[in-house]
Amino acid sequence: MRVVLLVALPILAAGILAVPPNGAATTAPSLIVGVEVTLMQRAVRFSEKRAPRGTYVQFNVRNATAKRRTFSLAGRTISVPARRGRLFVIFFDARGRYPYVSRTSQTAIRGIFRID
Repeated sequence: MRVVLLVALPILAAGILAVPPNGAATTAPSLIVGVEVTLMQRAVRFSEKRAPRGTYVQFNVRNATAKRRTFSLAGRTISVPARRGRLFVIFFDARGRYPYVSRTSQTAIRGIFRID
């Protein structure tokens, strides 16, 4: 029994020392930026109009109107029912200006979201 323990102890100690501490496995952790977006009758309101490059941007899109609206940004589109909200997540790996548009069957509201 002693022989088995003496052989197993160095193996266990080497295995414990070989495990990296939390966070050391990645070199650059990604960030998640939350942005509140409110779709209104004649405007679109953002809590932040820009975000840093290399982040996931979580858009919490809330429709404050009585009609269904679509919201498009960076080539992706979601439909938001009247007086409801939807979650919309996009990873931005390039700096630039990203146009957005909010539409109903009669109107279109356009603007720019920036990535620095």
